Amino acid sequence: MLLETVKGYINFEVDLEFIKRLDEVYIDARYPTNLGLLPYGKPSIEDTKRFYEFAKNIHSKVMNLLERETM
Repeated sequence: MLLETVKGYINFEVDLEFIKRLDEVYIDARYPTNLGLLPYGKPSIEDTKRFYEFAKNIHSKVMNLLERETM
């Protein structure tokens, strides 16, 4: 949903399949015991590391784009 919102304003390459996988993480706060679960259950340590690295990469790309915009 966020990707669709910013698509017209921020343009860079992302792995759409990974975005879809990350989107599967359950974040509905109504059921806190299920917070952060994937459809198959708790993410593995490797899944968690990949999600973290992916998010860090996206953050870096957005910050670089914003820095260029303010120059």
